[in-house]
Amino acid sequence: MPDSPYRDDDPTRQMRRPAPLRSPLTGRPAAPRLGRPADAAPVAPAVDETRVMRRPAPAATRPQPAARSSAEDSYTPGRGAGAPSGPGRGRSGGEQGPPRGRGGSPTAGGPRPARRRRRGRGVLAVVLVLVALLVAYPLALGWTAWSNVGKIPGLDTAGGTPGTTFLLVGSDSRAEETDDEGRTTTDTTGSRTDTILLLHTPSGGGPTVMVSLPRDSYVEVPGSGMNKFNASYAIGGPELLVDTVEAATGLGVDGYVETGFGGFSSIVDALGGVEVDLPEAIEDSFADIDLPAGPQVLDGQDALGLVRTRKTDATGDLARVQRQRQLLGAIVERTASPAVLLDPRRSFPAAEAGGQALTVDEGSGPTGLVRFLLAMRAVTASDGVQLTVPVSDPNLSTSVGSAVEWDAERSEQLWAALREDDTAAVADLVDTWTAELEG
Repeated sequence: MPDSPYRDDDPTRQMRRPAPLRSPLTGRPAAPRLGRPADAAPVAPAVDETRVMRRPAPAATRPQPAARSSAEDSYTPGRGAGAPSGPGRGRSGGEQGPPRGRGGSPTAGGPRPARRRRRGRGVLAVVLVLVALLVAYPLALGWTAWSNVGKIPGLDTAGGTPGTTFLLVGSDSRAEETDDEGRTTTDTTGSRTDTILLLHTPSGGGPTVMVSLPRDSYVEVPGSGMNKFNASYAIGGPELLVDTVEAATGLGVDGYVETGFGGFSSIVDALGGVEVDLPEAIEDSFADIDLPAGPQVLDGQDALGLVRTRKTDATGDLARVQRQRQLLGAIVERTASPAVLLDPRRSFPAAEAGGQALTVDEGSGPTGLVRFLLAMRAVTASDGVQLTVPVSDPNLSTSVGSAVEWDAERSEQLWAALREDDTAAVADLVDTWTAELEG
């Protein structure tokens, strides 16, 4: 073998393979022992501190986990499908729903769609109930009144002049009310009119006008010659009275409304009384009233006596029709007040009593009655016009007894303005006449 520069020829330094160990029993080479020498000192086994099991700390001193934020409970993208980061069950596609508590309801930190839906349905139900009440309550109130109203069939109230004109009649049945002196009587029959009012509502805007026609007005009664309004009603009932009023005024009557004097009493009692302001005290034994001057609340009996009394007045019927208009206004104002309309304990008895006290022409229907009530409310407002037809002689001697004669010129001015549906002109006439009387 050629000499190598890397070969060490010194036999003392050459690495030699040691002689193999042989088993003393078989004499064959034995596998080398890799363990530690027998005379080595024992070594304690290494302890992995991270794998030592420890007894849990008592509950009182155990540290509480920190509150989880909404960011920690949400799913972290990139962790793989179906690998939620919170305690909730993972959804398909790796999405994680809001953490849920007992019963499957969302925890305080998450949205509550189910509860919000229930709350929305509850609000909607309350709104529907309120709407139903707002619709059903006035309908029930109106039906209560209309179902008790008397109807007169075959009465011709075709009108024919602009605007809407109602004829309001207060009748006094002698069989159940009182005689001319105010005393109760039951031995006579027939009916008479103690109150005759024309209520006109313009079609083009303007104040509503109420005109009182004295029952003893001396007028032409169709088919009977000159007589009183009261006589026309006694002879031919509502039909002849309508014809007589239309002939005397030239106005077409669009609706007829009649109330019995007994109805005043029941309506006032149903309303819990009405307030009136009397300019002077009234004492009338025939009407059974003794009322002081000034504002006061009247019950049904006192209200009935107020619209009947006339013996204490020098002008007789002229002063009485003023009190009748005053009481009608007080009844309308009280009926339309929230204390009555919003209280079913007041409104339904008042509607029933009011219906029982009224009789209308059958052609008017419920809408006609509503228009009448609205007109009554409008005429009692601050811009309403109330007056008595101008009179020239309150004690005219005639063949049918003492009667009331109209002022021909002024009354014709009044009827002409109403026939033209110009209620503003009527208001101007009233102002002019009042100034002349005061001057």
